[in-house]
Amino acid sequence: MMMISGTLTKFIFSPGANKSVCAPEPYDVGRILQVDIISNAQKSTVTTDCPIQPAVGLESYVETLSRKGNSEFSVC
Repeated sequence: MMMISGTLTKFIFSPGANKSVCAPEPYDVGRILQVDIISNAQKSTVTTDCPIQPAVGLESYVETLSRKGNSEFSVC
């Protein structure tokens, strides 16, 4: 579960998930995130040490995609 600005969000990870990679949602940028990890009845809390930064180069990438009028794309 993750607390974002007073809202509780629950994440479900599939068994075997082992990567510590996060693709920040736009509403995460500029916030400090805290995650409670519960496994085998043990709870660990992880917190970012600084506010989440926007992905490097994302703005120019989206601008490039938007200039391609003949292509369809989806930004998730």
